[in-house]
Amino acid sequence: MAFWVICPNPADTSAVIRQHRQDFGKVATEIRDPDHTLVQLAHAKITPEAAVLMPDKSGFHEIYLGRIDNRYIDFGRQRPQATQHDLQDAISAALQGSTLTRPSHRPVGWYIVN
Repeated sequence: MAFWVICPNPADTSAVIRQHRQDFGKVATEIRDPDHTLVQLAHAKITPEAAVLMPDKSGFHEIYLGRIDNRYIDFGRQRPQATQHDLQDAISAALQGSTLTRPSHRPVGWYIVN
């Protein structure tokens, strides 16, 4: 299993990405994706948005696409802590070979512009 933080904004320099890592802590390897190759593979439309992909004979198939958790309610509105952990649930389901009991939820964030 591998985790990546995809940085789709072409204006995000290495310095900007480094600052983000300092602000939020390193959670995974950051990958610049200014041409949106990985964004398109994951069908991501909003940042931040989580995708769980599993390899198959034709490349990858999507297990989950949606919010990371429910901490952010709307722009400028957040809970002190998340009470639902959608990405964690999706990863757990994928590792167990089961399907998700709860559908994905739309993330709160900015649209990724091609």
